[in-house]
Amino acid sequence: MVVLAAVLIRVVNWVWITPKKLERYLRRQGLPGTPYTPLFGDIKKNINMLMEARSKPISLTDDVIPYLLSLALKMFNSHGTALSLYLFAFISYVIVDRSFHLSVSV
Repeated sequence: MVVLAAVLIRVVNWVWITPKKLERYLRRQGLPGTPYTPLFGDIKKNINMLMEARSKPISLTDDVIPYLLSLALKMFNSHGTALSLYLFAFISYVIVDRSFHLSVSV
């Protein structure tokens, strides 16, 4: 019973508590992004956007970025050059602007 409780505490810490702490820390430093959603993160939204983009025909003169990186393009357009994405219970930092300084010490 004690082992089960310890495993449950570690899973809750990995899936919910640590990502929410990191999200709060990054928001205080000015790094925008989507709010954390447990387990799947932005994967479901990314898949839906990719399916929608690929359902439309593409010609040789069209830009391929919306077809390959729909979520990243939408995030750059709405949040700017520094943002955070969630992939499962892990966070990804995308920083394009060299002048943006991020100190990570959790």
